[in-house]
Amino acid sequence: MNIQKYVVLLIKRLWYYLGCIDAIIESNPKRKISKENSLYMQSKDGSPKRPVKKCPPAPSFDDTREKCQSIIDKDNRIGYSLNPATGNAFDATVGKEAFALFKEMLKFHPEFDPKKDIDFIAITNHEGRTLDREVESAFNQVLKFSNTPIYGAWEEDGQKYLDVSYPVQASHKVVMMMAKHYAQKSVLRMFPNGDHEFIETE
Repeated sequence: MNIQKYVVLLIKRLWYYLGCIDAIIESNPKRKISKENSLYMQSKDGSPKRPVKKCPPAPSFDDTREKCQSIIDKDNRIGYSLNPATGNAFDATVGKEAFALFKEMLKFHPEFDPKKDIDFIAITNHEGRTLDREVESAFNQVLKFSNTPIYGAWEEDGQKYLDVSYPVQASHKVVMMMAKHYAQKSVLRMFPNGDHEFIETE
């Protein structure tokens, strides 16, 4: 069974726990649910569903596009994470900014455990830093299951990128499977103390 089919099978076995998705069944439907494998329940198209616990409202692409494009055009840093809902941009490699990003995600996700890591999984590999239709499509896809689509700017071999990602708390195994499903080489992992690490998927 290839990884894509396995991910689809995995996705179909996700369900809600205590009003949010706090569990995933990996292979056996009768297997005891583990809160360690917390991940958004998946919809028919393979994307996670939005948790039912009340969260801050999600922004729309059109309402935030002009503001975010202006921020992106003025920000010359190699890499940063931009939250369209607030207009705040954070460099995960800078301690204070990384800690601020972690705290902001907790505000938008009351279901998150503040004592656990938060991973950011990108769903695109978008070249350039223009909020075009490809970015809009990815943004709207994330809105189906998360109130926090995050723009991630980064650079490799002189090429600039701007991806759309979403934060999640899940087991390492699940995070790696989802990242590979979206053809990602790495995942940004934020720790409660403000430290960070880029976790390679290969």
